[in-house]
Amino acid sequence: MINKSYILLAVIFLITVLAKAQEKTTLSEPEQEKYKTKEIYFGVKVHSNGFALGGNYGFIRNKKHTLVAHFQIASLRHHREIKQRNEFVISPSPKSYIYGKRNSFYGIHLGFGGKYYFSEKSKRRAIAVALAYSAGPSIGLLKPYYLNIIHPVDNSFDEIIAEAYSDENRADFINPAIITGKSGFKYGLGEMSVIMGGYFQTGLNFDWGANHEFVKAIEVGLMVDAYAKTVPIMIPDVEDNKFLFFNLYLALQLGKRS
Repeated sequence: MINKSYILLAVIFLITVLAKAQEKTTLSEPEQEKYKTKEIYFGVKVHSNGFALGGNYGFIRNKKHTLVAHFQIASLRHHREIKQRNEFVISPSPKSYIYGKRNSFYGIHLGFGGKYYFSEKSKRRAIAVALAYSAGPSIGLLKPYYLNIIHPVDNSFDEIIAEAYSDENRADFINPAIITGKSGFKYGLGEMSVIMGGYFQTGLNFDWGANHEFVKAIEVGLMVDAYAKTVPIMIPDVEDNKFLFFNLYLALQLGKRS
C-alpha cells in the first residue's frame, strides 16, 4: 500500500518547483504558430491501493485545452490486504500470501476527458500546469485468488493443492498453519467474472515543455471507482468489502506530439 503522505509531499514539491519555473515569456509570431495538434502518451500510475497502466490519445484544440480519450487497467486492492508468510513450513519454501483474500480485482477504464491549462503553453516555459480529468465506464474483472494448501495423504506424505476459496474449504483457506503461499498468476484466469461500474479521476498535470515534440509529465490526483455491487475481494467475515474505491495517485506520462 502506498503511503498517502508520500503523494502529498510530491504535490508540495511540484508546486514549489512550479513557482520557481513559471516566468512569463513573450513569444515571436513564428513560435506561436508551431503548436502541435495531437498527442499520444502512455502512463504508469501508483495509487493508494495498487497500480495502473494506460494509454491516452489527445486532440489539442488550442493552447489551453486538450481533449483526451483514456484507456487504463488498474489493480484495485482492499485497503486491509497484508502480506504474510508461513514461517513454520520448511519444504517447499513458503511464499507470501494475503490472509483472508478470496479474489483479485482489476478495473478496465474506458473514458473521455481533457486537460485544461491554467496559462497558455509556452515553448520557453519550463513547466505547464493543467487540470486533468476523465470519466467513463469501468469493466471490473474478478479473478479467484488461489492458495497452495497442504493436505495429508498418509503419515509420511503431504500433498500441496492449489485451491480457490469456497464454503466447503473455508476452514483450510483461513488456516495459516497449512498454507504454503499464493499460487501462480495463471490460476483463476479461466474463472474470471465481470462487475460493471464507472470511474472518475481528476488531478494536476505538470508537463515539462507542454508544446515540445515529446510528452514528459507527472500527474497527481484522485481516482474514484464505483461498481454495481459489492466487490468480494476479502472473505466477508474476515474483512468488510465495498463497492466504492477512493485512491490518491501519482503518475508518470511519456509520449509524443505531432
